[in-house]
Amino acid sequence: ILSRLGEFTLLRVLDLEDCTGLTNKHMSCICRMYLLRFLSLRGTDVKVMPSRIGDLEHLQMLDVRQTQLKDLPKSVTKLEKLEHLLFFDQGDSGWMLPQGINKMKALRQLKKAAVVFDAKVAEEIGALGQLQELAIFVDTGKKMNNGVVKKLASSLSKMYSLRWLDIGNLDAGKWPFAPIMEFLHDIEPPPQLLRYLRICGHMDRLPDWVESLHDLVELQLRWTHVDGFQLFNVLCKLPNLKRLFLGIYFIHGKHMVVHSSQHFRELKELILGYTPSSCDVYEFEEGSMPNVERLVVYFGDQTKKIVGIEHFK
Repeated sequence: ILSRLGEFTLLRVLDLEDCTGLTNKHMSCICRMYLLRFLSLRGTDVKVMPSRIGDLEHLQMLDVRQTQLKDLPKSVTKLEKLEHLLFFDQGDSGWMLPQGINKMKALRQLKKAAVVFDAKVAEEIGALGQLQELAIFVDTGKKMNNGVVKKLASSLSKMYSLRWLDIGNLDAGKWPFAPIMEFLHDIEPPPQLLRYLRICGHMDRLPDWVESLHDLVELQLRWTHVDGFQLFNVLCKLPNLKRLFLGIYFIHGKHMVVHSSQHFRELKELILGYTPSSCDVYEFEEGSMPNVERLVVYFGDQTKKIVGIEHFK
């Protein structure tokens, strides 16, 4: 079928997921299928996306996850009808967002993207008012400035439809740890409809606005280094929180305590990730998490202590 791709000029849907043999040379044929609405190249060996992808003006879905792509051409911003853009590169960055992203107002799902050194791009993201799911990361290299992250915070405060947010720092695991994600405190108002939130990167404390996310069902934290008492004081106020994943270096200090006064009524699943040379003791006071049904603790090669496990049902 790959040898005949050039014949299918009237296709509306093309799903080539896990198709072996698909290479860059086939992309020129695909970019002439001007009526395409759905295109999946997931799991293929494509390494370069031609700039002519921008000619597919009717495209609504573009899935290029698990390919060899490192980036996407700027011409993607011409796809003004695109609703779903799924891009995960082989590294830790994502699609480096270009100027002109504000033209893609139909986007409802964008995973994953990166903002690098460009305050205008960070500002343009605020025009994507239909976004419901967003995975975005900031580059905190030497050229990073407060203007970029302040614009990004302002843009996130305009995303009233957002239900799913994965946000982090590309250098989250690199020493020395700096509170790069502090700009999240400036999101005002926060996206009130969030059901899923993942934060990856250092901050001194969890943003206070998190406790206003009454629809939040799942929260994940990695490399955050937040104060443990403040963390659980905020999270216990979430009436619908059912799943909590606390990953590597999620708190500052060696002893984690969930107090009886910090009552998690709806929490069903608690996962404590591997924390090397960090937290040594996990303590749960009576009544703190009475309805947890699944507790997972990753010890790795470390010696850890769990206090109060008898308080789980």
